[in-house]
Order: sequence, then structure tokens, then C-alpha cells
Amino acid sequence: MIGRLWRRAAPWATPAVVILEVALVWSGRISLGTAIGVVVVVEIVLLVTVADRAFAARRAFGQARGAGGDRWRAVEVALAEMLPRPLAKMILVELRLFGCLLGWPRAHRRRNAVPDGQEFRYDASLRPILWMAFGLVILEGAVLDLVLAAALPGSIWVWVVLGLHVYGAIWLLGMLASLATRPHLLTDHALILRDSILAEVVIEYDAILGAAVSRHSNFGRSGFTVDDAEQTALLAYGDATVALTLDPAVPVYVGDGDAIALRTLRFTADAPSELLRVLEARGVPRASGPPRLRLHQGM
Repeated sequence: MIGRLWRRAAPWATPAVVILEVALVWSGRISLGTAIGVVVVVEIVLLVTVADRAFAARRAFGQARGAGGDRWRAVEVALAEMLPRPLAKMILVELRLFGCLLGWPRAHRRRNAVPDGQEFRYDASLRPILWMAFGLVILEGAVLDLVLAAALPGSIWVWVVLGLHVYGAIWLLGMLASLATRPHLLTDHALILRDSILAEVVIEYDAILGAAVSRHSNFGRSGFTVDDAEQTALLAYGDATVALTLDPAVPVYVGDGDAIALRTLRFTADAPSELLRVLEARGVPRASGPPRLRLHQGM
């Protein structure tokens, strides 16, 4: 019982102790001697807490890798041992973003080294829009920063606005990089669908009853959208081009390992016919067409 409660509360311990330490130092409501003593005690608690969470994170990372999880999944599991899961996910998204930027120059060479038919991109319709948005951010940022510099010379707001524009441009480049470095992947046992640096959906081949080329209208990025009542899902960049009929008795794994039951899943692939050919070579039958989906279109 105590162990289970600690596993739930422990990721909150490190940020809670840090906040407590800052509050004590800046409150000014206790004497200097008392403050020094309290801060020393808090520092010891912080050190013990961080050390305990670091050992737990290392153990969780090893277990995730040993269970066949990829590097990013293992990092997320490890971070969740040290920090609250929402904060761990935010940090992981940032790490993935910069990881994709660093891996972008090697993406083409790596793709050429991968056996044909194992990776499939899904960004053909959205890539030009992202490049256009990147250009607009650069242009709009340059104009606005020049206007602010002229109107408010020496103001800190000039640098704040410049920083926001630079960060926005880096994010757009990171998204473009992720689309090149994180394609859909067909492994020996499962189809792994990627949503840029955000979501990842793992579908074992045993769960796929049939696959078909089927266009489903969608504008922009849908995200991983699930209709629980219909047990259907959509993961699209522009129009979805592939539809899978699934066995709801075989779970589909999403993001941090959550298992869900689905009957139909639609997603985008730039070369849907080629993807179906590779799926068929892995024992997945072709379907004449999936049931209709009733999903809201995403942006």
C-alpha cells in the first residue's frame, strides 16, 4: 500500500521540494540562522529525493528497453519516475524536437540504408504549408522586430519578441525535421504510426484483419482522434489514404503504453499502395473497404 502511494507521489517530490526551498529563501519570514538551517535540511531532502528518483529512472529505462521499447519510449518512462507525467511529456516533446533537428541531415542517408518498404512518409500535403509558415514567421518577425526597435529603442520587449519568433521558427523547423526523421515504420511484428514528435501508435500485425487504400477527407493535422463509441480512430496529415480493419480483441498501444480497442483506423501514407504491398508480404490481407467512420475533422 505504502509502496504504491509512493510510486504515485514520488515524481512530484522533486519539484515540490524545489518550490519549498525557493519559497523559504525568498519569504523573509524566518530569521537568517533558521533559514540557513532549514535550507540545509531541504537541500539534504532534495539530494536524497533526486538520488532515489534517479535510481528509479535508471531502472525504468532499462526495463523499457529490455521489453523492446524504443529509445524515446524508454526516456519517457524514465522521466516519469523523476517528474510528474505531464511535465515529463512536455520535456520529451522538446527533446524529440531537437533530436529530430540534429538527426535531419542524416535522415536521407539512414533511409537509403533501411531495406526498401520499411519506412513510409506521410507529410506530402502538409510539408509545403509548413515551409510557407516558416517563411512567414521569419518575414513577419523581421518586420515586427525592426518596428519595435525603432519605436522602443533599448526596450527589453524587442528581445522578448525576437526570442519568441526565433523559438517559433525553430519549432516549425523541428516539425519539418520530425516528419523526415520519424516516418511510419513496419517492423517484423508491428506497424508503428507516428504523429511527428507527438504521438506514436503501435499495431501488431495480428490485430489487422484487413487493409485497403481508402481516401478520407481531412484538413491539416488531425492528431490521433478516437471515437470510443464506434471504436474508430483517425491519424491524418491532410487526407487519410489507408484504412485498417482491426480486431478489437487485440489491443492497440498508444503513446505511453495505454492499450485501446479499435475496429477501424484510418491514417495518411504518401505511398498507400506500396504500404499495402509490404503489409500483404507480412501476412496482412487486403480488404475491399472498411466501415464508415464518423470522426470530427481536425486542424
